Amino acid sequence: GIGLTGLLGGLASSTAVTLSFAERSQDETGLDKPFAQAIIVAWVTMFPRVLLEVAAVNSALLKDLWLPMGAAMTAGLIYSAYLYLSQRTAQRSEVAFSNPFRLGPALKFGLLYAVVLLISRAAQVWLGNTGVYISSVVGGLADADAITLSMSQLSREGGLSTGAAAQGVVLAAMSNTAAKGGIVLVSGSPTLRKTVLPGFVLMLVTGIGVALLL
Repeated sequence: GIGLTGLLGGLASSTAVTLSFAERSQDETGLDKPFAQAIIVAWVTMFPRVLLEVAAVNSALLKDLWLPMGAAMTAGLIYSAYLYLSQRTAQRSEVAFSNPFRLGPALKFGLLYAVVLLISRAAQVWLGNTGVYISSVVGGLADADAITLSMSQLSREGGLSTGAAAQGVVLAAMSNTAAKGGIVLVSGSPTLRKTVLPGFVLMLVTGIGVALLL
């Protein structure tokens, strides 16, 4: 049940799932593996979501993205399966999430998307592809979706090469994963941090490693 909460909650906000379970790990003992599994599963949902967003805006990027995104997702799923099989518990834990379809968050995302698009374009003009990569890493710390959409749109309009846009999306996804890992390190219990760390490192190394090989 906790793992399913991570999956469904991750569709709305994997960051919210991470923060919620990290904070709960401080008070609820004996649930570190289920909490870690839910967190990793929530992180995994980001990768197919990124691919769907790219497919909707600029499907030409998929040929450069599906392998690193799929590799990171597979690594996360394998570690989640290990956590699931290594410990089962009947203990209950509840978590509350806000409605992802409210107007306020949608407007905030629209504003964030516009700002990211502007910054990414300015960085590309002034610093070339290096500026795009920097903006992707920085923007990804807050939201990978906005960077994904902006890179896809810039590439579709011809303002950015397909390869550079794909690398920007990968960097944003990995940066966002790193940011959520930082939430666990800051807010989670010592046992949760220790449990999440292998999966966190595995996803980052796999995603970045495969991207560098392409």
